[in-house]
Amino acid sequence: MMKQALLLIFCSFLISCSKTSEATSSQEKTEPSSVSAIDTIPNTMQRRASSASGIQEDVEEPEVEECVFDTSTYHFTTEAIKKYDKNQDFHWDKQSSSALVKLNATDSLILSIGGCNHFTYSATYVTDKAKFSDRKFLIQKAKWLAKSFFSQGFDEKYVYSIENNLYRLEETQRDDFLWYTIIDKDTAETNYTYEGWTIEKVGGKVRLNLIGSIN
Repeated sequence: MMKQALLLIFCSFLISCSKTSEATSSQEKTEPSSVSAIDTIPNTMQRRASSASGIQEDVEEPEVEECVFDTSTYHFTTEAIKKYDKNQDFHWDKQSSSALVKLNATDSLILSIGGCNHFTYSATYVTDKAKFSDRKFLIQKAKWLAKSFFSQGFDEKYVYSIENNLYRLEETQRDDFLWYTIIDKDTAETNYTYEGWTIEKVGGKVRLNLIGSIN
């Protein structure tokens, strides 16, 4: 009986050791696979995790274009009109950012002052096409446009150039289009551009356009 009891105890001991060994072996096999799964997280998942934690990688901010000048064309244009005649009525054209002014039964004015990267003065005098041949009259109207609606030196420069005949007629390939440029004796570099004025037949009208800009 004693031998049988000892044999049962010995067998139980062997079975217990065998189960412990299997559990240890199983744990050793599963642990490396768990570490491997962490090490092989895709880069995209890692970037998402970084973003979620407040860390951003390779983020490019969009470029924002900034205007050099005040873009309130309406303000500058209407201010010039009211300075000329505080009671003058006009219609504002949003599409072209310009004021349309009826001067009398045959004549009108289109004025636009302002811009973003270029601050431009543009004044267009519209009259009957019969005036196209009267160049002296139209040149005096160019002087009137500059004196009445331009500022920042464009008024003085154009008025002085016209009064002193410091302008010339450029060659063009059209009979219904004239282009005058000023003869500027000041050779100093500047960001002011004096584009002169053009005279053009358009339908039953003549359009005299005077332009100057700051770049």
